[in-house]
Amino acid sequence: MAHRPRWTLSQVTELFEKPLLDLLFEAQQVHRQHFDPRQVQGQHVAVD
Repeated sequence: MAHRPRWTLSQVTELFEKPLLDLLFEAQQVHRQHFDPRQVQGQHVAVD
């Protein structure tokens, strides 16, 4: 994933003006590029 060290004012304004569900959709797309959407992370609790 590329690191963006600086944001321009227009980029920040564009981000804040997007509808929430559009932001969630874009985040899901990026997440699926880096993680298998069918894989479930398993966890267990250690009981003493």
